[in-house]
Amino acid sequence: MRLKSLYLKIFLSFLGILILTEILIMALFVFGAGRHFKEKFEGYTVAKAEMAGLYLENLIGDGGGGPPAVEDLSRPLARIGEIYKARLWIEDEAGVLVAKSFAGELPAKDSFCRGLPVSRTDRVELRKNRRLPWEFYAQGPLTLPGGRPGKLHIVFRAPPSPGHEGAFLLGLIVIGAMVALLTLPVSRLITRPVNRLRRSAVRIADGELSHRALVDSRDEIGQLSRAFNHMADRLEEMIRGGKELTANVSHELRSPLARIRVAEELIRRKADQEGCQGLATHLDDIKEDIEEQDRIIERIMILSKMDLSEEPLRMMELDPVELVEEVLERFAPLIRHRGLELVTRFDRPGPVFLDSQALAAAVSNLVDNAVKFTPQGGRVEVGVYRQGSNLALSFSNTLAGPPPLSLEEIFEPFHKSERSAGGGTGLGLAIVRKIAAKHGGRVGADYGAGIFSVRMELPLSG
Repeated sequence: MRLKSLYLKIFLSFLGILILTEILIMALFVFGAGRHFKEKFEGYTVAKAEMAGLYLENLIGDGGGGPPAVEDLSRPLARIGEIYKARLWIEDEAGVLVAKSFAGELPAKDSFCRGLPVSRTDRVELRKNRRLPWEFYAQGPLTLPGGRPGKLHIVFRAPPSPGHEGAFLLGLIVIGAMVALLTLPVSRLITRPVNRLRRSAVRIADGELSHRALVDSRDEIGQLSRAFNHMADRLEEMIRGGKELTANVSHELRSPLARIRVAEELIRRKADQEGCQGLATHLDDIKEDIEEQDRIIERIMILSKMDLSEEPLRMMELDPVELVEEVLERFAPLIRHRGLELVTRFDRPGPVFLDSQALAAAVSNLVDNAVKFTPQGGRVEVGVYRQGSNLALSFSNTLAGPPPLSLEEIFEPFHKSERSAGGGTGLGLAIVRKIAAKHGGRVGADYGAGIFSVRMELPLSG
C-alpha cells in the first residue's frame, strides 16, 4: 500500500531509521560491552569457585586427627551457598555424595556437561547452562578427610544483576519513543509549507491568478515557493494577455458584424421597395449567420471571464422554479414551432441563495441545448427539486441514437455535435459547468433508452 501523505512518509521513514539504529546499538552492547561484562563475570565466578575450594581444603586439613562428620561439612557448605547464592555439594572419587548445602535432589548436570567449558584453570572447570545464560556450573578437585580424592560441585543460580540487557533494551525503547514523539512536530514543520503551497496551486488552478504562495523561509521549500510564485507570475501574464487578445478580437469581430447587419437591413429595405422578392431568403440566411456569430462571440467572452474568476457571484434569495419558468416562457415559441412536447416536474424546494444572472444563463443554455438536439415532435422534460442539501435541476430530451461525443467531451469548449437543428457553438454546456463549479456544485450527463439527460446540482445555501 502506497502512502499518500508526506507527513506519514517522513514520520515512518524516521521511525524506521530510529529502530534500525537502536537495533545496532543493542547489538553493539551485546557483542561489545555485554561480552566484556560476561567475560569479567565468568572470571569472577571462577575466582569464587577457587576460593570455596581452598576454604574447604583448609577447613578439612585443620580437622586434626580425623575426618569431619558429614554435618560438619554441610554447615560450611550451607554458609558458602548462602553467601554465593549457589548450591554446593561434595562427592568422593566414586561419585558418592559426601555433603551438600541444600535439601532435596541434586541438580541435573546434563544441561551443563555438554560442549566445551567456558573457562578452565588448574583448580576449576566452569561450564554454562545451555538454557539459562546466567547459570554456571563449576567443579574442581577437593582432598577429603583422610587424603581421599573428591570433587566439589557448585551451581551459581543468581544473575549478576537484575537483567542489565533487559534494562538497557527498555531504556532504548523509552528513548526511541520520546524521539519518535519529538518527530511529530518536526514532520509537521516540514509538511506545513508544502500543504500551503498545494492550497495555493489549487486556488490558482481555480482561476485566482493574483494569488501567491506565502514565502517565509530561506530553505529548499522557500526556494520552491519562490519558483512557484515566479511561475504563477508568468502564467498570469500569459493568460491576461490571452484574455486581452480575446477581448480585442471579439470587439473587432463585432464591429464588422454590426456593419454587415446594417447593410443587410438596408438591402432588405431596398429590395422591398423595388419588389425584389427573391432576395429575402438569402438575406434571412445572412441574418441568421450574423446572429450565430454574435452568440459565439458573446459566449466566448462569458467563458473567458469565468475561467479567470474575475466577477464574484452576486448571491441573492430567489425562487428557482420561477426562474426556470421564465426561461421556458422565452423558448415557448421555438418549442411550439418544432412541435415538441414539454413536460415539467417542479417540487418547489423553496427560496435558495444563488446568483440569479448566472443561474438564468445556465438554465437558458440547458434548455437551448435540449431544444436544439430534440428531433421534430420529440419530448423535453425539465425538473426542479431538492436532493439532500442540494438544488437539483434536470433537463432531458429524446435523442435519435447515442451522442456522437463522450459524456465528458460534451462539457469541453468547442466540442459540438452536428445533430442539432440550428447548429451550435460548442460552448453552452462548458458555460454551464463553469457556473456550477463557481457555485460549488457539479453537472453531469447521462444517456439511456433514447433519452439524453443533463443534471446540475447546486448547494441550497450557495
